[in-house]
Amino acid sequence: MGQPPKPGENQEVTVDITGPDEGASEQEKETFKKTFEQWKNDIDGLRQKYAQLKIKVSKVAYKKKKPDASF
Repeated sequence: MGQPPKPGENQEVTVDITGPDEGASEQEKETFKKTFEQWKNDIDGLRQKYAQLKIKVSKVAYKKKKPDASF
């Protein structure tokens, strides 16, 4: 750990993002949504900055605690 992968090997990272707490105000939900969008943009910027590493992000998703609830 702490060293780059050997040729032909891949490293995988899982990121779990926990959304606003149940009962959060609309303002808190909107702030979370904006922050999440900014995070995705920042990750894209890192991918471009370190393009020589051939980074592939296959999926970034937010899982709702209650699937039928709004964001």
